[in-house]
Amino acid sequence: MASSSEHAHHEESFMLEMIPLQDAEFEAIRKFVHQRLGIYLTDKKRTLVSSRLQRLLSELGLHSYTEFFERLKADTSGNLLDRMISRITTNYTYFYREERHFQFLEETVLPELKAKLASSRDLRLWCAGCATGEEAYMLQMILMKFFAGEYAHWQAGVLATDISPRALQTAIRGVYPLESIQRLPKVFHRYFRKVNRDQVEVVSDVRREVMFRRLNLIAPSWPFRGKFHVIFCRNVMIYFDNETRQKLLRHFHQYLAHDGYLFIGHSESIRQGGDLFKSVIPAVYQKKDVGR
Repeated sequence: MASSSEHAHHEESFMLEMIPLQDAEFEAIRKFVHQRLGIYLTDKKRTLVSSRLQRLLSELGLHSYTEFFERLKADTSGNLLDRMISRITTNYTYFYREERHFQFLEETVLPELKAKLASSRDLRLWCAGCATGEEAYMLQMILMKFFAGEYAHWQAGVLATDISPRALQTAIRGVYPLESIQRLPKVFHRYFRKVNRDQVEVVSDVRREVMFRRLNLIAPSWPFRGKFHVIFCRNVMIYFDNETRQKLLRHFHQYLAHDGYLFIGHSESIRQGGDLFKSVIPAVYQKKDVGR
C-alpha cells in the first residue's frame, strides 16, 4: 500500500503535468465550439475546460492545446468534438429530475391534449437535447401510464434528439445505474428490469416507442414535417449565448402546435421570448399565436 508521502508525491507529479491553457488557445476553442454547436464557453468555464480536457489530451498523446485545436479542426468526422463536448457539458442526471414538470404533464397537459385530440389521436412529443435518454424514456413511461389500455389506439410517441453520438448510443442501449431510478415513484419501476446488481435496463416495450435521432439544434432548419404538442428542452439553453437562445425559441414556436407546451430547465428563463410564449407554471410555457 502506498505511503502518504508517496501518494503526495504522485499528486504533486500529476499537478506538474497539467498542460496550461493559454488565452489565445481558449479563445480559438471557444470560437470553434460556438460556430459548430452554438455552445458558448464563458470565461467562467475556462478552468472547467482546462481541468476536464487534461485527460483527453493525455489520451491523445498531445502536449498543448494548440496541438489539440489543430487536431479538432482536422477531424472531419466530428468524433473529437463530440468527445470534448461530452467532457465539458456532462451533468449528473437521473429519472424524474425536476419532478413537478412530469406531474404537470401527467395531471394537466395530457388530459387536456387527450380531449382536444380525441378525433385524430395523434400526439407528438419531442425531447430536444435528450443527452443519455433518461428524460425521453420518462416522457414515454408517463404516456404509457396515462393512456394505459388505450395507448395502442393512439399514434403517440416521443422523438428524442441530441448532438452527441456518444450520448445517443447510451440512450439507445437504455442501460442505467441503479441509483438513477432512486427518486422514481415505485409505479414506474415496472418499466425497468434489473440487469445486474448495479444496473437496470428500460424494458423493450418502452425503448421501441422512443425514436432517437442526431440533430444539431442550431442547424438553420429542422427536418420535421409535423408539429409537436409538447417540447421538452431542459438545461440545454444554459450552454447557449443570448442570440442563439432567441433563434432557438423562435424555432420552437414555429414547430409547436397551437397552444403547445414548452418545458425548459428551472435555472433557465425566456423573458425575451415573452411575445412568443406565456408562462404557465415555473419553467413551463405555452405557445402564443403571433399575428402575422
